[in-house]
Amino acid sequence: MCYNKITGGTNQRRPANYFKKGDDLMKRARENLTDYCTLRAEILKQLALRKWRYADLAKATGYSYSYVNSFLNGINGSYKIAKKIVDVLDLPEHLAG
Repeated sequence: MCYNKITGGTNQRRPANYFKKGDDLMKRARENLTDYCTLRAEILKQLALRKWRYADLAKATGYSYSYVNSFLNGINGSYKIAKKIVDVLDLPEHLAG
């Protein structure tokens, strides 16, 4: 199971009526989480195939190790780093979001 703090996921349960009926916030969060999980799985697959570590990916993208690590662990992230990683690993553009 992929858990992502970027989409606002928490360990706390929300009451059933927390989101108003018709509110698509949860739908968007689920879609973003699915997209992130797909991207993360593909990145990890590519790293394994290339025998790269996070440090190697950080060096190739120009981002710090800690930023790459926090992105891949779902702590923070942006389209900018996703796009750069997709470019460096030659992944399909649609994975960047």
